[in-house]
Amino acid sequence: MNLQRAAQAYRAFLSALGVDKDPNVDVEESGLRVAQLMAKWIATRDAKLPKLSLMPAPNRDVVTLDKLPFYSFCGHHFVPFFGTVSITYVPRAHIAGLGGFVRIIDYFSRRPQFQENLTAQIADAIDEALAPESVRVVVTARQMCLELQGHGHGIEITTQALRERRGRCE
Repeated sequence: MNLQRAAQAYRAFLSALGVDKDPNVDVEESGLRVAQLMAKWIATRDAKLPKLSLMPAPNRDVVTLDKLPFYSFCGHHFVPFFGTVSITYVPRAHIAGLGGFVRIIDYFSRRPQFQENLTAQIADAIDEALAPESVRVVVTARQMCLELQGHGHGIEITTQALRERRGRCE
């Protein structure tokens, strides 16, 4: 990662848009601040996928984690999208510690991303680590690329992924 090069590129980008003429914008400092912020933001892309802490399941009752917040960047326009993730699973042999779910969401959301992929990645990671009867991941988000283009304010997009083990040969 080359922060100085990223800062220089961002300053050039702002200059190309004419923002460097705006007295309210410090283009010189903004370039470095944006480079540092983005470097910190995407730092998990080289990390290993967090593990869930597993415990024996006391029963097969449904477990729901509702409205876990996340922030990400649209892989198409590179502006934020943000919202909540809800996870529902039916355990088989194990349940998982709650913090692991938050770390998995953070791991996948801290990279340029599409909401549809984020939803599937979270579901796949939980399904693989926990091997539940089923897992449903629902992501509800506001897409700033949509809003900044004037296509509505506060519109929420919902994506869902379902993984089921019923009927699988294992």
